[in-house]
Amino acid sequence: MELDAPDLSWLPATMTADARVTRGRPRPEPVRGAVTLGRPVVQPLTEELAAGDPPLRAFLAEQGGAWRFHLVHLGCSFLPEPGARFAQAWLTVRLSRADGVPEPVPIAWSLDPLRSERPVEQTTTVKIGAKALLEAGVEVSTTGARSEVFLTAYGLQEDTCTWEFTRTAGEEIRGGQRLALVARTPGRAVAVGEVELRATLVRRRLGVLPYRVALDGGEPLRFRLAEGF
Repeated sequence: MELDAPDLSWLPATMTADARVTRGRPRPEPVRGAVTLGRPVVQPLTEELAAGDPPLRAFLAEQGGAWRFHLVHLGCSFLPEPGARFAQAWLTVRLSRADGVPEPVPIAWSLDPLRSERPVEQTTTVKIGAKALLEAGVEVSTTGARSEVFLTAYGLQEDTCTWEFTRTAGEEIRGGQRLALVARTPGRAVAVGEVELRATLVRRRLGVLPYRVALDGGEPLRFRLAEGF
């Protein structure tokens, strides 16, 4: 089953340097305008929605109300100021039950994407020559490809999941990133999710510093998972 990704509302946010690494020295000014967060959009996965996908419809029917599934669309966008760049960033989603019952917990049943990488050609050549060795030379060449990982997801089928972005030689952490998860919630229990973004920013004068991201206004970014929502 293919579903069109909905438009997200983009929310302005402010980056504040982590107090743990600025202890004993002045904390840098907050950074505004470098990141935005997409307001999560939730789509319940129902048998009616899966009518055109018989295997998925059968799977949902087999759950018999014991479990419910919700597709959650997420997003974040990065726009570092001139002379700055993001080294890494982590978008984390924490799922919990609204009724406080400890078990069973809601989990991230699936994550998309799980991994994003690109192949990089690599060549290593070592050459040694010397008159003392009668002008003999030793040359070793190795050619092949390795992969640089830009994005990795962690926490599959756990109540907390994270997408980790890493700057590579061929790809900057810049622009909009669309993510999605399918959350499995128990029965008729109402669950909630909370989204957190952290990042490390590289700037000439300050070096590499970790930052926490908060929506302008300070409210947490949450979404609700409930029957029929």
